[in-house]
Amino acid sequence: MRAAMSITDNCAALGEMTIHLVSTVTDCSLRIQVEVSDLAGNIGGDVTIVRVDPNPPVVAIDEAASVPWYRTVAEATAAVARAAHATDDCNVVTVDAPTLVGSCAQVQASVTARDTCGNVTTGHTVVRIDGTPPTVSIPRTLTNACFTSIDAAEQAVRSAATIIDDCTPVAELDVRVDSTVTDCLMRVRIEAIDHAGNRAIDAVTVRVDTAIPTVEIQRLLLGFKGEVLGFQTPPCYPTVAAAEAAVLAVTRFADNCTPAERISKSVSSSGDPCALLVTVRGTDECLLENTDSVVVRVDAAVPSVSCSVARDRLWPANHDMVDVGFTYSVTDNCPGPLQLYFSVTSDEPTASSEGAGQTSPAPDAELRRTLAGVVTGARLRAERATAGDGRVYRITVRAVDPCGNVGEASCTVSVPPSPNSAAVDSGQYYDATQVN
Repeated sequence: MRAAMSITDNCAALGEMTIHLVSTVTDCSLRIQVEVSDLAGNIGGDVTIVRVDPNPPVVAIDEAASVPWYRTVAEATAAVARAAHATDDCNVVTVDAPTLVGSCAQVQASVTARDTCGNVTTGHTVVRIDGTPPTVSIPRTLTNACFTSIDAAEQAVRSAATIIDDCTPVAELDVRVDSTVTDCLMRVRIEAIDHAGNRAIDAVTVRVDTAIPTVEIQRLLLGFKGEVLGFQTPPCYPTVAAAEAAVLAVTRFADNCTPAERISKSVSSSGDPCALLVTVRGTDECLLENTDSVVVRVDAAVPSVSCSVARDRLWPANHDMVDVGFTYSVTDNCPGPLQLYFSVTSDEPTASSEGAGQTSPAPDAELRRTLAGVVTGARLRAERATAGDGRVYRITVRAVDPCGNVGEASCTVSVPPSPNSAAVDSGQYYDATQVN
């Protein structure tokens, strides 16, 4: 204070004067009164007021500023500025704009205040800033993937999605899954929201298919009638491949989601070829499948037929009807009714040739049958044309199985022209059971 004073006198030097200082403190103001007396006792003085402030300002930042997440630095800076309050016991305080350093949940906000005496203080708080949205990525391999329910589709897409964020732990993100369904297509959308409210969305279209395809073998087109199939003879085919191809060709395929032309179709068979179980399988694009089966017959083998006669030579040629002891046997590789056809032919007419039927009635052959029509034997007439080379009868058995395969066997009986000669077969042109 003394250094700032200027003291002069007209007679006395400064060192010859008496200086007396009196100070009075009120709040932050100091009143200093200076009295100076010279050698003659003359008194002069002055008064000044100065400020005394040894304390810096006090900076307080409301804790509420640390609670929210801010999306931008400007937003966080403004919030801290509003929450900061500076006070000083003596002076007017100037508050600087907040400064922010750091990232995410560890951003240090600093606010500096200074009074007019040059005292400076800085307050600090931590705020959270996140201006970057999360990243949501759904693998494109899920596009058109198939699921059997809406829940299963949503869970699968959620599990496959990659979700990350630069500030918010994944477990703390608000992840929302929603979907919309149109026909068999389902749009699954995943939205992730971080603590700051930043959002990211990704979506994928999948398929939801709960219904198996329709697989129907159209049996009427195979040759079945409208009656119960168990009472019908199955249709016949020469090979397994032909049977499978025929069944597949008449099978109808349909699906609620997959077009019929894109349904995967296959056919297989199993069991005894005589009662072959042919199964058609249809698999839709969601790998749901269905089957239908039908029993058909694969039979390319002809029935086995044999016949024999106890008497293959008739003599004398006395025009009598003779039981020749005809027997036959018919078997087939597959069960089912066989159609049997019998014929008796001759190389001579039954009534028009001399010595053949002129003195005996025609016809010259007779098949013996039961009341049910089953052939049990044959009788042939012991005669031949007088001028010919003898007569040859041929008894033929023909068997036709349900698949149309034909087996045949014949046995012959001859009437020679003389006891010591043999008859010559001149061609089986005549039905021996008829008049000709």
